[in-house]
Amino acid sequence: MVAWARDRYRVDAVLQAGDFGFYRPLMRRHAHFAYAVPVHAVCGNHEDHRWLRKMVKRRETRRWVDERCLHYQDRGSVRVFAGSKVGFLGGALNVDRPQRGSRRRHTTNYILADQADAAVERFNAERPAAIVTHSCPAGIGIGIHANPAFAYDVPENIIFRGFTAGPKDDCGESQLARLWHGLTYRPRFWFFGHFHHHHQTEIDGTRFICLPKLGQELGVWDTDSGDFTLVMPD
Repeated sequence: MVAWARDRYRVDAVLQAGDFGFYRPLMRRHAHFAYAVPVHAVCGNHEDHRWLRKMVKRRETRRWVDERCLHYQDRGSVRVFAGSKVGFLGGALNVDRPQRGSRRRHTTNYILADQADAAVERFNAERPAAIVTHSCPAGIGIGIHANPAFAYDVPENIIFRGFTAGPKDDCGESQLARLWHGLTYRPRFWFFGHFHHHHQTEIDGTRFICLPKLGQELGVWDTDSGDFTLVMPD
């Protein structure tokens, strides 16, 4: 898929919006696989965040860059692609299972308030043209509808645990809403995944784009023209 995008659209880098598969067994199984172009991935809610934090602290993620062409983008990081800055803030709440991880050790699947605040400070300073997250801000008008299949899981795993996922017809992450309201500017794009279906809306000049499930359309962002299109792989 990555090689196809590189050859067809001259893609220089891939931005991956979470649930990459950061689990030790999976990463070991594919240890000798290298991508055709650099892949920049954030964490989703379905990862081994404790193990991933160990890899960051031990600087093992730097080896992934050299050996696999894989860049793990830690929460609140910023990178430049062909002159365009992109901000990254991975992580999301679990809907179908309990929340996991240690707040003190920063190994939670969900975004912590201090991580959102640090991203606010850095993004306001660097003003990335695009932001990549796993989920989307809750309650700001994006219009993502909660999946009815998880109607009984949300109260048990989210609400009763002291979290909020926003309204049923505009759900997402409260910490990403904290990021959105804390920004003193408006990025041109906000890319996210998590919901496994394509959805777009524009709020205050920012185009929010929920990327489809892998194997469906791919989103191609031309940083020169600023255009974004969805394309279907052959």
